[in-house]
Amino acid sequence: MRLRSHPGPSPALIVAALALVVALTGTAIAAPDLATRELTKQEVKKVKKIAKKQAKKMLRKNIDGSHVNLADRATRADSADRADRADFATNADHANSADFATNATNATNATNATNATNATNAQTAANAQALSGNTVVGEGALDGPGALTNSSCLAVSASAPGVQPGDHVVLTPPSGWPTYEINLTARATANTVTYEICNQSGALANFGTSPPLRFLVFR
Repeated sequence: MRLRSHPGPSPALIVAALALVVALTGTAIAAPDLATRELTKQEVKKVKKIAKKQAKKMLRKNIDGSHVNLADRATRADSADRADRADFATNADHANSADFATNATNATNATNATNATNATNAQTAANAQALSGNTVVGEGALDGPGALTNSSCLAVSASAPGVQPGDHVVLTPPSGWPTYEINLTARATANTVTYEICNQSGALANFGTSPPLRFLVFR
């Protein structure tokens, strides 16, 4: 029995398929004229099949390769942008919190300063009212009591010429004395001013001897 052999692809078919593949890959080459006859309908179908297969292969390569990489890069860029925005938002929130804390501290300091000023003004007004219609007969300084144990008292006197019993004495203790933890009184005798201080702080307190207490005597 004789075997029938299938004829190989014609030169025209080879040239047409090669031209399509090259065109799809984007490479330009010069091909010799290997065939001069026209393609048959069957050969045209084979060329279209080869071209379609090659196009699908290149499309799949682009999707699996560079396009996926581009999408991944876009995702990473978007994530980085969101992270930057979140970081900016956190920093802005911290800045606002710090600003609020600073403003609160400034407000507290301003309130304290106002209270201190008001207290000083009130004391000055009280002294002025007490002196209204009276005559100042003496002024001077008294040494501090030094160290005092808890619940102990000490009297300190100073000469004040012209002062008489019954005159009024106003004392001004040095700044920093815990006046709410002591009992401070003063009295006038003949040519003398005396103050008595009692330590009620619950512990040893050292008031020192300087700066002194200032006194003012009027009648």
